[in-house]
Amino acid sequence: MRIAKVVIVGVLVISLLCIGYIYFFKDEKEERASFVNKEKNLSEESQHFEKNIDDSSSSSKGKKIDVVAQHPALNMTGEQFDKIMKAGLENGVVYTSMNEFDDVTKNAIKQALENLNEKGSLSGGIKVKEFSDLDKARENLREKPLEKMINDLDGFKSTPNTILEKYDLKLTGAQNFGSYNNGEGWSGIYKLYENSKSKVEIEQINLKPERSTQQLIKESLNTSLINDVPAVYEELSSDLIQKLTFVSDRNYYQINYYNLSKNEAIEIANSIIANPKK
Repeated sequence: MRIAKVVIVGVLVISLLCIGYIYFFKDEKEERASFVNKEKNLSEESQHFEKNIDDSSSSSKGKKIDVVAQHPALNMTGEQFDKIMKAGLENGVVYTSMNEFDDVTKNAIKQALENLNEKGSLSGGIKVKEFSDLDKARENLREKPLEKMINDLDGFKSTPNTILEKYDLKLTGAQNFGSYNNGEGWSGIYKLYENSKSKVEIEQINLKPERSTQQLIKESLNTSLINDVPAVYEELSSDLIQKLTFVSDRNYYQINYYNLSKNEAIEIANSIIANPKK
């Protein structure tokens, strides 16, 4: 464990796309899990440019920038979409147009858009970190009970296991991750669920709008979940992997699915959104 004001987490270059994931913390303790740096994985798996800035930054207070790719339409009216964009901050998310970024960032976004539109995923159809380090996640759960991990979280409870158990998926691995603040706890949790043929991994980060929000690019949103929650949907067809990224009830989720149908993936995400326990 170490005291950090500025922590730069992970830089990955794949083809023409350069991704950065930068965290700025003020007077907080930052710790990384021994088995895997889940913050880095979150960035690498999504293949996007992400930046989180907390109150120590005067120019962009408490904003995390998540650049993702685009499909043209959501299943909602323009009026609904505009309402969601305006109300996002209360939910811990700020929706911004890609045109508001500098040319370098905009070019990275355009490359991500092209990857998703042509190949189905931000990485251009390439598997990066999805479902890696599974043995270490399983070992960590054996060594530290889930109840202890939940007690160590920063005021949230994580996804109920019963949602995944409906699909015969059992919790087999877990790990706290993110920033660690004394007196509050970890900001994120990773969970792995498996059965004999399928897998789901969920990365969840608790957002606090007064200190840190998730910023999503408007043009990126290609799927509408229940309660008019916009999301990014990706496929790595050759690897039987699907991905959903969204913000709901002040929680950021990235969910990876292996060998499930698209309908099942959407159903699981919708059940997480609908469940009052977060």
